[in-house]
Amino acid sequence: MAKFAIFLVLLVAASFVAGDVNRRRRRKKKPMDPDVQQLVDNLWKLDSDRASSGKDFELCYQGDAHEGGDQAPNPLICKMNPKVLNETIYQAFTALFDNYNPIEGKAEHITEQEIAENNRLLDLVLASDCMKATHAMLKKKGKASNDVAQFRAKLYTLWFGPYSRRSSAKTLDSSGFEHVFMGEINGRKHNIGGFHNWIHLYSEEKAGRLNYLGYLKKTSSPLIFNFRFTWHGVLKPIGSAFFGTSPEFEMSLYTAIYMMGFNHAKITLDGITVTITCWPINGNRNIGTCYPSVL
Repeated sequence: MAKFAIFLVLLVAASFVAGDVNRRRRRKKKPMDPDVQQLVDNLWKLDSDRASSGKDFELCYQGDAHEGGDQAPNPLICKMNPKVLNETIYQAFTALFDNYNPIEGKAEHITEQEIAENNRLLDLVLASDCMKATHAMLKKKGKASNDVAQFRAKLYTLWFGPYSRRSSAKTLDSSGFEHVFMGEINGRKHNIGGFHNWIHLYSEEKAGRLNYLGYLKKTSSPLIFNFRFTWHGVLKPIGSAFFGTSPEFEMSLYTAIYMMGFNHAKITLDGITVTITCWPINGNRNIGTCYPSVL
């Protein structure tokens, strides 16, 4: 009996050591693949629908949000060329803006029209040079099927497949697209989940539902910065987004980082060091989040 007790103690101790090793392995950052950075450089060159700062839009950063309160009495996007939103890809993208309930935990009622709008956007993104380059790299790495139809089905599930935001619930209240681009009010630590798109920010700011409170960290380029805002009166203490980039660029970039298995990918984009964070959800079947940051 004594020998058996000692054996159990040693077995438990060994399991703790093994578990600790596995946890350390999971926490270890995956080194950046040079092929991914090469793709990022290529995506930047291929983004023909990107809007130009100064010509197509202008950012008014105003005050430092670290000071507290509302440090920005004026809108963040203080100039927008209406021709940008008339482009085909932007029209297909904005068509999805009224398809989602922003409250986490409230089931989404997905209509046939909304499914058609999802497919319209996805078809345009797949036809873009950005997503073609992404698919080529993922095929090379053995991360995606050579078959375009299978790749399309994978992307639909990743971005538009509905899932429950909370593992303990069965309510289909979220999707990768909704979280990343539209945002969700969740009542947890950061109040607002996702919401990392400049066109949706502009739309909500113009409608009076979003109030930009000031910048948190700026860079030498209007491409990206971190900021603070309220949406439907709820605070997002740390927000981030690309500015000027097209929907096909963002979906292609996030798809590449996600499918390559990076949780945190430090990339260089137009001379700016950016961290892309991506996490899976729903048993790795869907995108839980993807977003850029300079913090």
